[in-house]
Amino acid sequence: MGKTFWMLVTTQENLDITRSRGFSMQGVDTKNRKKAVRMGPEDRVLYYVSDKKGFAATATVTSDSFEDEERIWKHHREKEVFPHRVELNADVVLDEPDYIDGFGRIHCDCRGSGYPRSLFDLRFKCGTNHECASYDNFL
Repeated sequence: MGKTFWMLVTTQENLDITRSRGFSMQGVDTKNRKKAVRMGPEDRVLYYVSDKKGFAATATVTSDSFEDEERIWKHHREKEVFPHRVELNADVVLDEPDYIDGFGRIHCDCRGSGYPRSLFDLRFKCGTNHECASYDNFL
């Protein structure tokens, strides 16, 4: 498949976990399984950190999706282990002071958001994995 663009909404804590693992793997929660299984080699991932309201990193997927039950990331639902996973390589990783303001980059054009500009932040609270048309000129 390849070259689908995904915006992954995460917390600073979970981004730090992914960073500590060298951005080698990313998990997607159970609620977003249908999207996660569509992820594959050459797809691109844009990380949005919800508690910082900024874009922090981009990565390229290097594997087909697979399932793994090892608990790596944190979730408010104790049973959630983000079992739908892909391997990846980091492209751009910013330090926290350098995150790109999410409100200044609304043109990411994520499909199915259904939210007007005034409620932009809600789009990032209603799911962790969003398919985007593109973000090549984003960072």
